[in-house]
Amino acid sequence: MDRFVQGSVAFFRRMEDVRLLAAVIALVVVFIAVNKPNTFNNDGILYLEAAEAFADKGLDEAMSVYRWPFYSIAIALVGKLTHLPMELTAHALNALLCAVVVTSFITILKEMGASKSVQVLGAIIVLSHPRLQHYHHYISRDYGYWAFLLLSLVQMMRYYHQLYFRHALGWGFFITMAALFRPEGFVLMFFSPLVLLFRTGTGAWGRLGGLLKPYGLFLVFILLGGIWELTRVGAPPFPLSRFGEFLKQLTNGLAMVNENLNAKAAIATGQLLPPYLTKFSRIMIISGLAGIFFYQFITALYPLHVLLLGYGIGKAVFPDAGGSKKVIYVYVLLSLVIPAVYLYQKFILSHRFLMPAILLLLLWVPFSVHHIFQLWQNRPKGFSRIKIIFPLMAAWLLVMFVYILIPPRGLDSYILDAGTWLKTHMPPDASLYTNEVKLAYYAKRKYKQFDVLEKSKKGSWGPGDYIALKVYPKDYENVRSRLAAANLTPIKTMKNKEGRRVVIVKIANP
Repeated sequence: MDRFVQGSVAFFRRMEDVRLLAAVIALVVVFIAVNKPNTFNNDGILYLEAAEAFADKGLDEAMSVYRWPFYSIAIALVGKLTHLPMELTAHALNALLCAVVVTSFITILKEMGASKSVQVLGAIIVLSHPRLQHYHHYISRDYGYWAFLLLSLVQMMRYYHQLYFRHALGWGFFITMAALFRPEGFVLMFFSPLVLLFRTGTGAWGRLGGLLKPYGLFLVFILLGGIWELTRVGAPPFPLSRFGEFLKQLTNGLAMVNENLNAKAAIATGQLLPPYLTKFSRIMIISGLAGIFFYQFITALYPLHVLLLGYGIGKAVFPDAGGSKKVIYVYVLLSLVIPAVYLYQKFILSHRFLMPAILLLLLWVPFSVHHIFQLWQNRPKGFSRIKIIFPLMAAWLLVMFVYILIPPRGLDSYILDAGTWLKTHMPPDASLYTNEVKLAYYAKRKYKQFDVLEKSKKGSWGPGDYIALKVYPKDYENVRSRLAAANLTPIKTMKNKEGRRVVIVKIANP
């Protein structure tokens, strides 16, 4: 064990720059994930439709499909340059952005003064993170947001050190690009420069002067957006339409949270709680949502990394290179506030919304692992806890890293199989009725919404048409009985190991 670990460390220390190898591995990992039989996300279909609309008819048509279409525009432009199909272009673009996420993560470690060993550990940890790996086969704008968010953090850290205009300009460009992928970037664009007020070694006027450069760039962006709006008379509102949402959140966000909490508390009072507990309904909603946030955070960060993060904070292993830690703290805080406010407003919280904060908090983990490794190297003779802890931790991290190179067949591959079957067997003039948009996408057909479990909806199909229904295990018997009652007999059923199915019916001649 000693020779293997020390030999590995010596090998990586001889590398000139860890980022190049990490970028290549990131590209390979995404390529492997994309080539596994799996489906991508429903939003991905929307992004591809917007990209097709932009390529065919321009910006206004793309905005009619999706009103913040910059990711789709990027797909369309890259597709035009490469002449690749839109879906393949989107995966290639996401692979490149994933490589930027990984290299930016390592760059931040370098800015914090990390040694080559810590940088290698950082590369392994970010590449093998289960939640990041989960999105490799997605067509998602999130990779662009995460990539440019981390790049903006690098520039803000450098600006915090030196107050050079080129770093402020770099921050302004990257945070604007992040906002073009996801409007949440406006929050960091507006609030993150306030960290300059806490810069040491500078007087009050110097701090205010340091604020002028990033906020000046912010005002330039708003001015250019306003000019763009004025030149598009009669066209759909363009970039300031979503910036207006940011302003609404800024002025009324907490009021919206309070209104939604009161509405849910009223429901709980009327339907769940006895009269003597109604005064606690609001507390129940608030604490319940806090529990959901905490659970989602733990599962997004991953339990092993939570322990290593706690160890790193407790042992103060994270260096503070010229106050850069303050910049990271501000980015973490804002990246946690955004999903928290969204949860209390919409009562929904996806792991994806937490990923910016997760990526930033992962910066502590390689320092923790390196600190534990040093303790293990200098361990005393005889029995000690570190003698067991480090090999177990190293083995677990190694398994996680190997796992990204051999991902399992996706649980949704049955949808891909069913869609491919429909594409092959459906006649050109047949109509498709389905409750799952992915089936229509992979069948390359327009579809009509239909679900046999919805009593109010009846299909207007004719002989030769097809019905394809995604069915969960708990609904399968109910679906079977309803199809039988309507004299509809399945001709094909595909399912995964969890029992989810696609049931395909061909409408027979009377």
